[in-house]
Amino acid sequence: MTGKLGMGARVLQNMVNARSTTSLDALDEGLVDIPRKRITAILCRLISDGYVVRHSAGSYQVTKAGVEADKKGYKPGPQRKATGRAKPQPASLRQKVWQTLRMRRKVATPDLLANVCDGDPNVQRGGVYKYLKALERAGYVQSLAKRAPGTAPSSNGFKIVLLLKDTGAVAPMVNWRDHRLTDLNTDEVIDFSEVAA
Repeated sequence: MTGKLGMGARVLQNMVNARSTTSLDALDEGLVDIPRKRITAILCRLISDGYVVRHSAGSYQVTKAGVEADKKGYKPGPQRKATGRAKPQPASLRQKVWQTLRMRRKVATPDLLANVCDGDPNVQRGGVYKYLKALERAGYVQSLAKRAPGTAPSSNGFKIVLLLKDTGAVAPMVNWRDHRLTDLNTDEVIDFSEVAA
């Protein structure tokens, strides 16, 4: 059951089970698959939600509201006010790609590049393709077999990308070192290391 909980719910549950103040170090040791930086971000959100209080630097305790939220099955989401959830960064390349995919649902790569790249698309082409590759390996987008007509006579055409999984306004983050995608809309972490490139 625990494995199916989101990261925020797991941090809160760990703190409730501790039944006393909990240190950041203890959370880091107990939740080895969640990066320390992410635990810190979750704690900030839990504090802003009123579910956790900070006693001193690196020391935290669950409130009564936090215990109740854990009992009900804590699911952070955009429907609540002041969740502390990451907000879209409209200037980032990743966010522009994600917004375009959400608006268009199905888009040819030249159109995507034209929409997200300021100035010369060739400068940012590699970053866009790398992000699309991660989204595809994590199951968020699919490259269609049908291609858009190319501009050169010898062209095989342009790839068309279809959005399969729209989870919210914030673009998923990619960690290529660990081959993981973190969806900040759902707190889901997807390991795509085993997926064929």
